[in-house]
Amino acid sequence: MDALISPEARAYILKLLAVGASYALLTYFSLYLIPPEGGASLIWPPAALALAVLTLYGISLWPVIALSFFLVLLGRDLPTPLAAGIAFGNTLEAAAGAYLLTNWFKFDPMLERLRDTASLIGAAVISAFIGASIVAGSVEVFSGGAMVPLWRELWIGHAVSMLSFGSFFLRWLYQPFFVKTTRQIAEGVVIFGSIAALTFLIYWTPYGYLGGVSLIFFLVIPFIWAALRTGPHGTTLALLLMAVIAPFGALYGSNALSQDTAATQTFLLEQVLIGTLSIMFLIFTSIMEERKRSERVLGDHVKRLEEALEKIRGEDQAKTEFLAILAHELRNPLSPILSSLELMKRGGIKDAHQKHISAIASHVHIMARLLDDLLDMSRVSQKKFKLQKEPVELQKVIQLSLESTEGYISDRKHKVTVSMPEEPLWVLADPVRLEQIFVNLLHNAGKYTEPGGRIEVKVNPKDGEIKISVKDTGLGIPKGILPYIFDTVRKGGMSRRPGGLGIGLSLAKRFSELHEGTIEARSEGAGKGSEFIVTLPRRAPVQLALSQTRKGTRRSRFYEHKKATVSYRVLVVDDNESAADGMAELLRADGHQTAVCYDGPEALESVGNFDPHVVVLDIGLPTMDGYEVARAMRGRGSRATLIALTGYGQDSDKQKARESGFDHHLVKPVSVADIEALLAEIEIKAQ
Repeated sequence: MDALISPEARAYILKLLAVGASYALLTYFSLYLIPPEGGASLIWPPAALALAVLTLYGISLWPVIALSFFLVLLGRDLPTPLAAGIAFGNTLEAAAGAYLLTNWFKFDPMLERLRDTASLIGAAVISAFIGASIVAGSVEVFSGGAMVPLWRELWIGHAVSMLSFGSFFLRWLYQPFFVKTTRQIAEGVVIFGSIAALTFLIYWTPYGYLGGVSLIFFLVIPFIWAALRTGPHGTTLALLLMAVIAPFGALYGSNALSQDTAATQTFLLEQVLIGTLSIMFLIFTSIMEERKRSERVLGDHVKRLEEALEKIRGEDQAKTEFLAILAHELRNPLSPILSSLELMKRGGIKDAHQKHISAIASHVHIMARLLDDLLDMSRVSQKKFKLQKEPVELQKVIQLSLESTEGYISDRKHKVTVSMPEEPLWVLADPVRLEQIFVNLLHNAGKYTEPGGRIEVKVNPKDGEIKISVKDTGLGIPKGILPYIFDTVRKGGMSRRPGGLGIGLSLAKRFSELHEGTIEARSEGAGKGSEFIVTLPRRAPVQLALSQTRKGTRRSRFYEHKKATVSYRVLVVDDNESAADGMAELLRADGHQTAVCYDGPEALESVGNFDPHVVVLDIGLPTMDGYEVARAMRGRGSRATLIALTGYGQDSDKQKARESGFDHHLVKPVSVADIEALLAEIEIKAQ
């Protein structure tokens, strides 16, 4: 026989038997909840079980519900037509509620969403209305009872049962097993023990009041505790405990709540209380679960965001290190090129070749400037850039900017006109970065203006501000590109930027903002020139010598084109022999005594023999790097001025140089003019 029944069929039969037996047993004991004087029961747990079974296991099980109910009623000697009508009403009630939950409301038995709780409330009210109408009608037709009072009691009782018992059956039958810690179990014992004890005192004993206040108000406390700490599992169990203890107390206990009220009114109060607490705490629990879920989702998003940010930081750091190494490797060959060009100039080169030599030198400086811009852009983007502000006379910065770009602009045969007030205009700024703004704007104007064009520089102080305008007659800016002209990448295929990345303009904008200023671009369109206007806050005149306002070891551009008037002993240390020899030869030509070393140990030995006033020390030496050599020199008591020579120009590199004992930090390519400017600065500070 067993061979004829498949495992699936056997499991289905067992399910039918389990459902039928459970429903019949619950119905049998629930009949004792009907008051002795007649009417409907305060609550009706079978309605909740039927709703849960048909929702979770399928509406196709309705015949089991109907047959079980019908047989139990026949066992209580009810007339067959009346038993059939009541069984039909209860079965249709459960089937209607299950259909609404599964097909209309897309119900989730976990009850962790507010919409699921609202769906259960709606299904309970609607299906109870259907069931109460059929059952009350059957009673009136087959036994002559009053339909309206019975219908009201049935409707409220069944709806309340589906909320208090139904929520428990749905949640616990859907997920009966879960893991709890010992601490959580102990907490649950306290919570549910409190609810059971308070409910028992209220409905079974005459001690339902404390100081004239009903203990019902205290019952809210453990319910809130259950909702916050145990979720839907705990809340539904708490409602079940109250819904089991309260009805029997109303019928068989002292029931302190209803000492002076009629039985009908007592039942109504009980139903309202259980229903209100069920709705209130099911909704409250759902809201808390949604909040917890939102917090978990938010926490996951935050974690992923932090991981993404950490990844971005790592990539940015790797990018910065790569750019620093790239700049270092590209700068290294530039220094000997500059030295060689300077030697060629001083070696009596024909005038016909001087122009070509100047062009080479100009392009070397342009390449160095582009490398600086690239690294500055990286530091600014990572917000690791700090200005070294001081009172600065604006006209001098602009004049230095014009001198820096004079060679490039002259090569393109542009005519430059400058209009500045004679009165000194003071700003609080980083002179090097401020000059960088104007150099970039002037270079941009020269680059995108056809040879023989005009460039106009105007300075206009007004209302506590200073506007500096750089205007050209060049290619202009198309209207569609103008809003994005300061972006490094988004240039929209702008034809006026052949081979350009826009780094210079982007840096000009960032540096202007760091100076609490602004920059704007204007153009009437392609072919109509462009104008860039920098606005800076003006400061009151400050009568301070520039030498007093400069701080730190950063070399100021205001010393350029100056030379020391005394002869120094200068030790040049560089593993690039051509660069070291070229620099030493140029310094000798300027009247200084020089010595050359190509590694660290040799340099340390030479310090004792040569006793230099100044040491020009390359950082990237073999065997011992420049930092180690500097520390060793300071450790031996050397008081020479140490000048770090490196292709790395980040703030961390400068800080490391200072900590190692260097007095100055120069970034390659370094010309003899840069060294002479530092020697002049050393001479002035020694006076």
